[in-house]
Amino acid sequence: MAPYLSTQRAGTANPTRALLDVVLAVVLVSVAILYLQPGLSRWLNIYDEGLMVYGAVRVMDGQIPYRDFWAMYSPGQFYVLAGLFRLFGPSIMVERWWDVAVRAALACVVFFLARRLSSWPAALLVWLLTLMWLEYFGFFGYPIFTGLLFIFLSCLALTEGLRAAAEGRSDRRALALAGGLAGVAAWFRHDLAVYAIAAAALVLFAHGVSRAARGNAAQRVVVAVRRLIPYAAGLAIAAGPVAVLLLLAVPVDALLHQLLIFPLTVFPRMRQLPYPPFNLEKFPFYFPFMACAAVALLIALAAWRLRRAGPDEARALRDVRWRVWAVGAIVLFGLFGFNQANIRSDLIHIPQFFLPAVALLAPVIAGFRPVLREYNYAFAAPAITVALLLAFPAVSNYLSASSQPPPPHDVARAQGAPVEPNQLRAIQFIRQATTPADTIYSGVGRHDRVFANDVMFHFLVERHSATRYHELHPGQASTRPVQEEIVADLERNRTRYIVLSDMFNEVCEPNASCESTGVTLLDDYIRYHYSTVAQYGPYRVLSRWR
Repeated sequence: MAPYLSTQRAGTANPTRALLDVVLAVVLVSVAILYLQPGLSRWLNIYDEGLMVYGAVRVMDGQIPYRDFWAMYSPGQFYVLAGLFRLFGPSIMVERWWDVAVRAALACVVFFLARRLSSWPAALLVWLLTLMWLEYFGFFGYPIFTGLLFIFLSCLALTEGLRAAAEGRSDRRALALAGGLAGVAAWFRHDLAVYAIAAAALVLFAHGVSRAARGNAAQRVVVAVRRLIPYAAGLAIAAGPVAVLLLLAVPVDALLHQLLIFPLTVFPRMRQLPYPPFNLEKFPFYFPFMACAAVALLIALAAWRLRRAGPDEARALRDVRWRVWAVGAIVLFGLFGFNQANIRSDLIHIPQFFLPAVALLAPVIAGFRPVLREYNYAFAAPAITVALLLAFPAVSNYLSASSQPPPPHDVARAQGAPVEPNQLRAIQFIRQATTPADTIYSGVGRHDRVFANDVMFHFLVERHSATRYHELHPGQASTRPVQEEIVADLERNRTRYIVLSDMFNEVCEPNASCESTGVTLLDDYIRYHYSTVAQYGPYRVLSRWR
């Protein structure tokens, strides 16, 4: 039975339905884990995945992000993985099982949100499509999925608050929970949390103004602002203590530079990618725009229809009214989230835009039928067709993925996942030539033009970085101040071995990262103080000789 046909009395609890929801959630999460589990043996992502696991090891060993090592991500994922590593030992499988659990839970939450906004069949379709694409995205350890889990939970709580207000019940508890969950999302992705908070604030404010029927404009604004208080309180309770702890432990200028200034100024200039061509292969990238446009049209039609409804009819259509506001919040979050996709215009950088658009397929198919039955039927067929088009690349990728067990190797932290042979030989050399107390440096072939480096190497070889810059970025490691700091670290630690990877030397994206800064201080230092003692494909092992 669709939610808008429910006859349950407003404000009452249904224990049987709550129990069924718990059982359903367990089933959905279990099925999702079974579906995602084969991907655990994928090749290691030496940069993005390496950032998470090695950052977690540094935290586990007592270091603090932003102060002791450079990072642009929020601290939550580092600390969660550090805690899991303490419990189960540092390994790729621990990190990947955490990631699988997060994605399974995320797909489940999207299902319950879609069911609240539409019908069971539409919600199941959305759940299946979400699950397929969460597997397709790959990128284990990527904190965007943890952040999205709490943002979708926040949307679900916000939806309950809007529903409670429509039914004449108190919405304070639901709105406080929505704010608190958005605050938790900020632990993992502060940028996505800002988008979610902005979307919720705009919707709550507009909803409050529309409900404040009495008084002049100023009085209605005051009433609307008061509705934001529970949400803001929940947000402050969840995010405030973490912010205070960071401010106490890390210099303010370091926090501002790594979490705000660099991502907003240097990163876009260095990492900007052009939009892909519009064709069938790139259709998933452009799908969110189409979904948002379709939902915006339906919202406009529903608002027009509700405005024309008489008093008796308007009461009968109460469920549609709050649903319109909830859908509007999801649309706004997706559009705000496009900010990052506007910089890195590829699929892995649009989950915060893509997954809300998938969730919006549910209300497009069945969400506004009591008001727009004829329009919903017209939109449902194209929406289902789009869902099938989106399912094809995800299913094709899943079926073509190899299920062969990874070849055996002696890297304890990577058991269960394959290790690239040249990387493996470089790891074996460093292990034999150093002790766990020694530091190394994992760099690139040239530091005047940087694309990425092998951060995973530190995690696998179990040797700490000689510098706080284990993550090398264009516009960061290619600048003189940072190179001077790295040189000083190598000198202070008397780092005996460094490993340089040439695999990214020829990578040249159509942005400023492809341009040399002309700063060769670090490369000159390495040439003068180190000599190559072994080479394995793109990996060069260098030893200090003076």
